[in-house]
Amino acid sequence: MKKIIAAALLTLARSSVGAWAQGTPPPSDIARDRQEVRADLEEMQTLDAKHADAVKDLNAQEKAAMEAVKDDASLTPERRKEQLAAVRENFNARRRTLNETFRADKRKILADLKKDRADIRKDEGGLRAERRGLHRNMRREMRERREAGGRR
Repeated sequence: MKKIIAAALLTLARSSVGAWAQGTPPPSDIARDRQEVRADLEEMQTLDAKHADAVKDLNAQEKAAMEAVKDDASLTPERRKEQLAAVRENFNARRRTLNETFRADKRKILADLKKDRADIRKDEGGLRAERRGLHRNMRREMRERREAGGRR
């Protein structure tokens, strides 16, 4: 029994070295990719918080500008309406630009995140295939040893 276990361990050691040479990544690659995914998620949360703060500041500026126009007693109703429309148009354009900027940054992070997750899936698949192969080889060797022992 000890010889069978020793042979299985030897086979495991040989095949794992061979599999890594064939392209199966060591587990440290998977851990590194997972760490990159966590970092990307944190970066995404930070970016979302910055975007929310920027929108909040922009909304406060718009509200102040609208109040200033409304409180200006020297304006006629027509002129006040025109100025309010101009303020809205100006701030809507600024809001669109702000959203586009943050959306572009978010797309870059999402692309990195997608790539890292695909790498993890690929690497884990390789490790599962390696494990299946090792298990298959070990069962075959044990079966061959049983058959060889029964023939004596």
